[in-house]
Amino acid sequence: MNQCLCLSLSVCLSVCQDFLDDGAHAATPLSLALTGRSASHSGRPRNLRLARLLVERGANVNLRIPDRDLETASESPLELLVTFYLSLLRVFAPGPPPPAAQQPARDAGRRANVGGVGGGVGGGGGCSDRERQYLELDLLDTVGLNSEERLSPQELTAQARELLYFFLSHGADIDLQTTEAGRTVFHVVLAAEATDRALVEHMVSMGALVNLTDVHGSTPLMDVIPGGDAVRGVDTYRMLRQMGKRLLLDAQNCSGESALFRSMFHGRSPMSHLLLDEGAASFAMARVQEDVQKRVRFLRLFFPPP
Repeated sequence: MNQCLCLSLSVCLSVCQDFLDDGAHAATPLSLALTGRSASHSGRPRNLRLARLLVERGANVNLRIPDRDLETASESPLELLVTFYLSLLRVFAPGPPPPAAQQPARDAGRRANVGGVGGGVGGGGGCSDRERQYLELDLLDTVGLNSEERLSPQELTAQARELLYFFLSHGADIDLQTTEAGRTVFHVVLAAEATDRALVEHMVSMGALVNLTDVHGSTPLMDVIPGGDAVRGVDTYRMLRQMGKRLLLDAQNCSGESALFRSMFHGRSPMSHLLLDEGAASFAMARVQEDVQKRVRFLRLFFPPP
């Protein structure tokens, strides 16, 4: 059935190339192929083959449709594909196994609480077992590049990556703003919970603006520091420097936070030492919003009320 659908669409596209980006608001053919959702029906699977076919015929991967307020815009097809690919990495990438001493306790906790929290990068990102199962089913509800159905997570991830590189070779703008606080596509990929280093390097080689901030004034490097392990920021910084990029270390966001402030605040000691060695300013002040009730509870431990 999917092969017949692709053949029919191929015939239509050869005649109607001027209407590839038309649709009801953001429901363009390419967006529908990447999400499987429309205003009238939400049960279709994603179709990577249709998406590639549309791009081959000239569909715009960077198209964002302004909302009614003319201040925001819809997700671009490029953002939809990047989000899908990063979700596959986060959900299906194998996380590090827990230490042997903690394994029995973790297994006991799972038996006691079926709706517990998933763990690790690629472990569902802190969602319940039911939510993670729904997310897995939603991601796997996808038709492959060759009209395959029931692809394994590894096969689907590889095909999504192949399609993403296909987008990048057909005019994708890696500095295009997304709906995630105005981050660029490069910013989203670099700061993702589970990312693809080779993809990041490819985007940098394409000329990604590594210091372009989001609407809050945060640079990509600033958003890398809190996530992952303690050395992820160090690895990212060294990679970008080796590729000839100059990073703005003293840039501050709307709260006055700098890369050094975030590394100190989140206890990233290796990153803090690196930034100081690279000449980051240590006198920049930030405005931190404090939970007053939490401070009151803390003080009552030492100064109980009479």
